Amino acid sequence: MLGTTAPACAPPLVCAAGVPDDRVAALRRALDEVVAAPALAEVREALGLLGFVDADFGDYEPMLAIEREARAAGYLELFAEA
Repeated sequence: MLGTTAPACAPPLVCAAGVPDDRVAALRRALDEVVAAPALAEVREALGLLGFVDADFGDYEPMLAIEREARAAGYLELFAEA
């Protein structure tokens, strides 16, 4: 191992703003089923997938701090501005 970084959220799973609430709920249930499915335990382990959580923008502050540090050091943009 060369080094580690601070813990941070994975990139978010998002859908279009106009997706109906029932479709969003179905997508969340599907992700929950992936986490709970015994048949997918080996796949989850290989991916390091422990589960999914609802996150808000503030949860991504560590990633944004890394982006600010990278910009200050002269690296290209890590994330597109919305």
